[in-house]
Amino acid sequence: MKNSDVLTSFLTIGSLGSRIVSRPKLAGEWGLSFPSEDRSMFHIVRKGSCWFKHESQQAPIKLSQGDLIFISKVGDYELLQSPTSKSDNYHTTIKEMEKRNIVDSDPTYLFCGSYQLQQNINLPLFNQLPSFIYISAEESIKNPKLANIIRLIIEEDMDDDIGHLIVQKRLIDILLVYILRYWVQQDAGNSKGWLAAIADEKIGKSLSLLHNSPAKKWTLDELSSLVGMSKTSFSRKFSQVVGESPMGYLSKWRIDLAAKLLLESDRSVAEISMEVGYESEYSFSRIFKSLKGLPPKKYRNS
Repeated sequence: MKNSDVLTSFLTIGSLGSRIVSRPKLAGEWGLSFPSEDRSMFHIVRKGSCWFKHESQQAPIKLSQGDLIFISKVGDYELLQSPTSKSDNYHTTIKEMEKRNIVDSDPTYLFCGSYQLQQNINLPLFNQLPSFIYISAEESIKNPKLANIIRLIIEEDMDDDIGHLIVQKRLIDILLVYILRYWVQQDAGNSKGWLAAIADEKIGKSLSLLHNSPAKKWTLDELSSLVGMSKTSFSRKFSQVVGESPMGYLSKWRIDLAAKLLLESDRSVAEISMEVGYESEYSFSRIFKSLKGLPPKKYRNS
């Protein structure tokens, strides 16, 4: 498993719920207000332009055709026709716009989607991302794969071919991976925490080893040897970069995997505990409850 694939493994066990929120055509004087919600959002400007305002910064950002804005954290923000436009709740505004059918020679077309984790997993990546990530059309062209995904999402949105909705949903899932990969690559030198861990050759490799073989009886000696560091140096650097010890991180990863198996399979608690690296069902259940707040059986039934 490559370092970058740690992203994929996290998103896979998180059962990321992606969906299309709206495809508004906006005309006249308009403003969309997005209240703080427990999900991530993204917006692609299909045609025209608008302005993006986030509570975390004062100056608005102009978004043009082909630009993408990804809002990674909970926080109020607005999409506006002009920097001085007033805004109202996006649900209300979009519905009113559809009813009024305002004629405008230069309307703005958006594509809006969202992501929401379906499980309470340990996902430090999202906690360490900035409030939003802005990717201009010019910047995405430098990353052909990202540019192609954005182009395909827009093209599928304009088609009524059989299966276009399921194709579009899969593309939205892929888009998130490319957005995160883009940010890791762009901010590798400045990032801290989990982002820095992925970018770091040796710590990133250790994460990949843990993700690839979570049930293995890992020791600090073996991990540090495999990444070419002394045990002391490895343990110190891992804790500094990731924010917890290697074994503490491994425990959380195992429990996240177990949570997914509990919800998506009919295997017994004993079988699942063995599969993620616990020989004792009692020890597994105790750790699971301490991290998830419920014993495994109650978690499955909830």
